[in-house]
Amino acid sequence: MEYADKKRFPHGIITAVVTPFKNTEIDYSALKLMLGRQIKAGVDGIVLLGTTGESPTVSAKERSRLIEFAKECIDKRTFFIVGCGGADTRTAQEQAKEAYQRGADGILCVTPYYNRPPQDGIVRHYLTVAEETELPLMMYNVPSRTGVSITCKTAEVLFSHENITALKEASSDIYDITEKLTAFSGFDIFCGNDELLLPFLSLGAVGCVSVISNALPCAYKTVYDKFLLNKTDEARDAFVRIRPLLKSLSQSTNPVGIKALLAYLDLCSPDVRLPLVKGDDGELHGIIKAYSETGYVL
Repeated sequence: MEYADKKRFPHGIITAVVTPFKNTEIDYSALKLMLGRQIKAGVDGIVLLGTTGESPTVSAKERSRLIEFAKECIDKRTFFIVGCGGADTRTAQEQAKEAYQRGADGILCVTPYYNRPPQDGIVRHYLTVAEETELPLMMYNVPSRTGVSITCKTAEVLFSHENITALKEASSDIYDITEKLTAFSGFDIFCGNDELLLPFLSLGAVGCVSVISNALPCAYKTVYDKFLLNKTDEARDAFVRIRPLLKSLSQSTNPVGIKALLAYLDLCSPDVRLPLVKGDDGELHGIIKAYSETGYVL
């Protein structure tokens, strides 16, 4: 099968939405508000239950309700992606199957964490999950959380499967990133680190699975849109305006920082589930200061 014939993810800015909590319980009213705001901003897709959505802390019963609720809120107005995966392949299989059954448009599947599988194990994992669904699958390479990285050779093998159509690359290894982006010019690679959006785009990435777009969807989408129009100076200026805020958010484990900012914007509570905890006053002050200096108003 030619890659052009595969089911594709939309290019552009895809928001990895937070899972809002209130006193540790899921706040569905806040989630509906945030999903509506993302759609109004024109984001190209939404990821539910990714890392930013604190998926390891969400029960199977909660997952089912969240997927159904989000599907109803989105109502085909943007591309709906569900995060799948865990420490074992069976969990990822079951979650991928459920995502398909409950109407997702695609799945974002993380490399198994904690077990630190070898490259052969990574290949077998993704191929096994891809066989469980007819949905397009985006691989998620995030070695800072999984302890292992999908190599360029492994990605090449996996891209041969008809359902594996994209890679979210969240490595900070510039050499590895460059190798993948230049090796797979015909394949879809998304930036998985907001701070590296422009370098990724300059090397051929097709978009970003973004955290900051939870708070600034229009502003962050402007960076991508200007770059796409070859208005690179304007893209750079828009990116530079946001970058100090990105740096301040990275001082704490995601999604602690972005939830603090969303709380400041009255979009949801800053609550996270253990073992994560809310940031201290110093971190919050830094985030608010950096946001204020962007000049953007909600």
